[in-house]
Amino acid sequence: MDAPGYYLQLGPNGNTLIAGGLHQPDKSQLAAIRQEIDYNADELKALLAVPDFQRYFDGMGGEKLKKSPANYPIEHPEIELLKHKSFTATHHMTDSDVLSHADFRAHVLEVFRAMVPFCQFLRRAVTP
Repeated sequence: MDAPGYYLQLGPNGNTLIAGGLHQPDKSQLAAIRQEIDYNADELKALLAVPDFQRYFDGMGGEKLKKSPANYPIEHPEIELLKHKSFTATHHMTDSDVLSHADFRAHVLEVFRAMVPFCQFLRRAVTP
């Protein structure tokens, strides 16, 4: 994936998820996103704190480095955000959750809408 996007996976036994963001960005995208976080961490944290976002997601997910990334000291105030190698938001659903929605398609769209500002933040970072 070259740009932040949206993802729907339907599967039995709790393997349904609604997600978005940027999974495994390339080296230049990763550097650009980290720079955006460095410059605008308060904006990202505000997006992650919006009640609509928090209703569906447990913050920003994705693989993280164990140590600080190059060019960022371990003492950086936003080091935990900067350690990310992927920048995703994932809403997991059980089979009963999926079947309990009278209009599952409307639910998917509602979850996607909640992550739009997060994806826009990432898109701004990686778009030249």
